[in-house]
Amino acid sequence: MAAKIAELERKEGALAERDKLLSQREVELKKKIEDLRLLRAKQAQRLEELAKLSQSEAKGQLMDTVEKQLSEDISRKIREAEEEIKLHSEEKARGILLDAIQHG
Repeated sequence: MAAKIAELERKEGALAERDKLLSQREVELKKKIEDLRLLRAKQAQRLEELAKLSQSEAKGQLMDTVEKQLSEDISRKIREAEEEIKLHSEEKARGILLDAIQHG
């Protein structure tokens, strides 16, 4: 009998923990839904703004956006290349020093 009571208490605790986790997930999901709603509203507003532009103005804004993205991509690639060069040059320098020390 005591074993059954202990088992029921264990299951009750597990259910309470599960209920707590579900409540937390519900809160998180409600927040995500609200975030998505706000993002959708912003996108709708942006589309409305773009719809009011002339073709040349819309094209200009698109080109500005593309140029900015390309500039960011190029900057990132340059930084990555500089890091790689630095890493390889440090390795090469260590090799040269080690060879100089070993041979003399």
